[in-house]
Amino acid sequence: MIGPSVRYDTLVIRGATGTEVPRTTADGEVVSWAQGHMLAQHGPLEEFVKDLADGVYEDYEVRTIQAKASHALQLSRLQRFEGWI
Repeated sequence: MIGPSVRYDTLVIRGATGTEVPRTTADGEVVSWAQGHMLAQHGPLEEFVKDLADGVYEDYEVRTIQAKASHALQLSRLQRFEGWI
């Protein structure tokens, strides 16, 4: 039997002037972190994959689907550096 999954919380720090990442917070251990807007990066990709799985592109030509995938990837990269847009 699989036990309950480990809970992970996201820590966002704005305006930090140092280069060290805290190792503990609120009695928990910091085990992972990301630079920039990593959370914003996933939105466009998740939306594209959801549409793909839901059959939204079922009747589209391959090159149109490729263009939509390329756009989602481009937007994802932009959001990684700029945040949600």
